[in-house]
Amino acid sequence: HPCEPTWGHAFGFIHTWLLMLQGSLMFTPAHLNRWWRLLLESWVIVHSGIVASETQGPEFWAMFVFGFLLIFFFTQVFILPFWKQFPGWTRVFPFIAYVIIIFAGYSALE
Repeated sequence: HPCEPTWGHAFGFIHTWLLMLQGSLMFTPAHLNRWWRLLLESWVIVHSGIVASETQGPEFWAMFVFGFLLIFFFTQVFILPFWKQFPGWTRVFPFIAYVIIIFAGYSALE
C-alpha cells in the first residue's frame, strides 16, 4: 500500500526492516536470540494500535492491540528462558494477566 506520513506507517516500515534483518541473519546465533524474536513479535502490537487510532479513530485501537496481545500471550511469551525455572502450573499466569488487561482496558474506554 502507499506510504503516508503517519506514525503508523513509520512503525510499519521499521517493523518490515527488522523482519528483513531477521531473515538476513538466518543460520546465525542472532537469528535464534529469544529477546530479538520477542521484540519482532511484540512490535506489531504497538504498530497496530497506532495505525488503528490514526486511521479509524481512537475507539478502534483496543480491538487491534488486544487481538495481537492475545496472540503474543498464547505463542510468544513462553519462548523466554525464565519460564523453565517455574513449575508448569505457573504458565496460567500470563493468561490471567491478559484477561485482567482486557477488562481494565475496555472498562477504561467506557
